[in-house]
Amino acid sequence: LTATAQPGGWCSLMVEDTGPGVPPADFDRIFEPFQQLEPSMTRTAGGTGLGLAVTRRFAELLGGTVEVGARPLGGAVFTVRIPAKVQS
Repeated sequence: LTATAQPGGWCSLMVEDTGPGVPPADFDRIFEPFQQLEPSMTRTAGGTGLGLAVTRRFAELLGGTVEVGARPLGGAVFTVRIPAKVQS
C-alpha cells in the first residue's frame, strides 16, 4: 500500500498485488458485487467478490474514484483517489 498527497487536494492510495492479474476486458466487471474472475467450485482464490464493489462505492460517496490496471509481469494495481478534505 502506498499513500500519497496529490496536487489539488487529493489523496491517492495504491495497492499492488502479485496474483494472476485482471484481463482488461474484466476491468469493469470486477467492481460489481459478488463477481469473481474464477467462479468455479475449484477456484484457488477465496472471497465473496464484495471487496472491490464496497471500495468503489465508498470512494464514490466521498467524491473519489477507483481504477485498476494490469502489472507488466502479472498482478494488478488498484488506485483509490479521494478528496483530502471533504466539502461541507
